[in-house]
Amino acid sequence: MPFRSLIPFLLLLLLLAGCEGLPKKPAADSDPQARHAAALFEKGQYDAAAELYQGLAGRAAPQIRPIYELLAADSLLHAGHDDKAAEMLQKIDPKQLPPGLANRYHLVEAELALAAGDSERAAALLGAIHTADRATRIRAETLRARAQKADGDRLGEARTLIRLDQLLQDEEKRLQVQLRILDLLSRLPDEELREKLGNDEVSRGWRELASLVRGHPNDPQGVAAPWREWQALYPRHPALPFLLVLYYEEQRKLAPTRVERIAVLLPASGRYAGVADAIRDCLLSAWYADSSEQRPRITFYDSSDPEQLWPLLNRAAEEGADVAIGPLAKQGVLQLARAGELPLPVLALNRVTTDTVPPANLYQYSLSPEDEARQAAIWAASRGLGMPGVLYPDSARGERLFRAFETLWMTLGRAPVRAEVYRPAQNDFSEPVERLLNMKEAKAEHARREKEAGKKLPFKPELPVDFVFIPGSKSDLLQLRPLLMFHHGSSLPVLSLSRIWKGTLERDEAFDLSGILLPEIPWLVEEQADSDPLSRENMARLFPREFRKYPRLIAMGMDAYALLPNLSRLSVPGQEPLAGRTGELSLDGRRVVQRRLTWVSLGLEPRILGLTPPLESIDTSGWEPVDSDSDSSLSPDEASPPEQR
Repeated sequence: MPFRSLIPFLLLLLLLAGCEGLPKKPAADSDPQARHAAALFEKGQYDAAAELYQGLAGRAAPQIRPIYELLAADSLLHAGHDDKAAEMLQKIDPKQLPPGLANRYHLVEAELALAAGDSERAAALLGAIHTADRATRIRAETLRARAQKADGDRLGEARTLIRLDQLLQDEEKRLQVQLRILDLLSRLPDEELREKLGNDEVSRGWRELASLVRGHPNDPQGVAAPWREWQALYPRHPALPFLLVLYYEEQRKLAPTRVERIAVLLPASGRYAGVADAIRDCLLSAWYADSSEQRPRITFYDSSDPEQLWPLLNRAAEEGADVAIGPLAKQGVLQLARAGELPLPVLALNRVTTDTVPPANLYQYSLSPEDEARQAAIWAASRGLGMPGVLYPDSARGERLFRAFETLWMTLGRAPVRAEVYRPAQNDFSEPVERLLNMKEAKAEHARREKEAGKKLPFKPELPVDFVFIPGSKSDLLQLRPLLMFHHGSSLPVLSLSRIWKGTLERDEAFDLSGILLPEIPWLVEEQADSDPLSRENMARLFPREFRKYPRLIAMGMDAYALLPNLSRLSVPGQEPLAGRTGELSLDGRRVVQRRLTWVSLGLEPRILGLTPPLESIDTSGWEPVDSDSDSSLSPDEASPPEQR
């Protein structure tokens, strides 16, 4: 190869040498477009940087092209286009990369694995990174800590952050890392830290500092003297001198609010009385199970008359209530949402939408089926499923659920939705299924081919959808699922909502409903300790009628009690969600409780598939259907009806 043709390649290697972690500005005599792309990356203009790098890759010589493709993939990843970054990365043969860029390749691979929820693969890829510069090590340790956090490995995350802290130079970043280290270690038993954290001076210092704050919870004054003694023992420890001041300030902000008196506004008569009874019973069960030294006092108020809601709320405030739970009916919640201010914080047990900004101390909590429909869209997108087919009932509720699914699906940049309406009252199921699967056209095409061939041919229609979402009732599904199978749709994954079952399937239902995927509250499907007073078994024994009729409302009553001391903390952006019985609970900017649900594949023994992925983890740049052989596609056991398993 002539030396002249190697010059751009050598210049690019000089540009990247020692800068594996992130793109740096190239040398002055390198390609000006590469220099501009690197500058755009440093400014956070990742889309523009990716476009330039892709253009450079398209024009580059074969020996340089993989380098630009790697830079383009990293830029796309930083821009949030995970699918496009993965597609770009697949073009690269890592063996063609210079030795110094192998780490960069593994970093991009690991970050993509994390974004896809595969923390185990991310950790394995990061384990392949050994000798590296500071920037690469910082990025690798940051990703490793994220993987360990996703796995719930507190000790592993703390060890990684201790290493990361010693690499960082920016004081603000170090402070955030050190606050996390101290928070993690203070939650772990001292015995475990002695055995597993490490015995070097830095690790010992962190262990003793964690023990110190553990022994002085919410006591910044009491910790002052022991803190000075600790500093004398560890004069060269990396802990910042103002760390404890800010640690206690953070703990104060995030500590559960002490609740002394709770007012509960539930109807004793009328349309919602039965629902209110279930919530009341299980709210009291949560109160009895509360082992804290000072349980709050609970006073119940009859909110059957919506016109008496304001007098009741004012009366509760005058009688010393710190917070109120209720009302239950939307009409009452709407009254509060349109109010200028409320006399006390309120956790409403329903949700409304208004044109005005609700009061700052109004929180809304509901088991909304529209939320389940939206999570169905997120789940399908996260699994790489392509064209959705929706079968929904001809009702206002069916229309709302379809629109909730469709709106989020389109927001994610996915394909248009193919939908058909069915009419349960008229037993109208077969024709909508045939229309959804394009059976009339498929049969006509098949007849034409048979005529041309002059013989019978197997009928294997090409289906126009990749999965089916049915937000209907159990009786609807018992009609529709067999029809889908009859019309050659037996291989299609079917998604539905939790309303089609109540935690178990009867044997006569299992054949038609097995393999259907749906989001569910964790309390109904996850294993529970026998000693848990609020377990399914205990609640079923104490409240058999309510458990049969309203199993999810039982969990809602328990979570309403658990939410009260955590409302202020959850109002702060970026906080850890509350592990509730109705899902992972967080608050959005409108102070509406958001629930991440657990996905299950139905059967006589339902199979847990995992939580709905976070919305931000879904690439919104568009979609490409995933091959059936891909790791991220649904397994046959998740998607198929029972006779195919």
